[in-house]
Amino acid sequence: MTGLGECKYYKLIFYINKNRLKSIDKTQQYNYNTIAMLINIMKAKAEEGVKHSFDAELKINSDDRVDIISPVTIKGEFEYKNEVLYLSAVASCKLRCICDSCGEKFERDFQFDINEKFLESYNSHSEEDYIINQAGISIDKAVIDNLLLSLPSKIVCKEDCKGLCPICGKNKNFLSCNCKVD
Repeated sequence: MTGLGECKYYKLIFYINKNRLKSIDKTQQYNYNTIAMLINIMKAKAEEGVKHSFDAELKINSDDRVDIISPVTIKGEFEYKNEVLYLSAVASCKLRCICDSCGEKFERDFQFDINEKFLESYNSHSEEDYIINQAGISIDKAVIDNLLLSLPSKIVCKEDCKGLCPICGKNKNFLSCNCKVD
């Protein structure tokens, strides 16, 4: 039995595939066609106030603006206290993007924070609340929401991207032109 403030460690990779829960060992080949991840929190409920660490990987579908080309790696901890589960994690993945200035495709490592709380269903007041269900918590929606909210409003290939010439359309990063821009 651990005391308050000690940390338990979990290595979790769970996928829901064809309506059945499947635990996948890190040494196995992953099935990346799945989109949901479930963390069993029964032990955390029994040990209220104890922080539990976890590692996870989640494959999520791409967005219109970015192509997520690697699984999202998540490292964090969760704590169940007063019928609320607090989850804090750092997630990272590799993105393939299209520059909003020049239109070129590029790849970038991306890291973002996840700080969310999950409520028991009877305490939920909104459709936007993350819910604790009988099996545990599904963190895929929280991961996707936090990834999309962390993306910059303008995605550029590099800070000093020169963009396209508004007259001839040439990429100013690679070619120069003689167009007169007012």
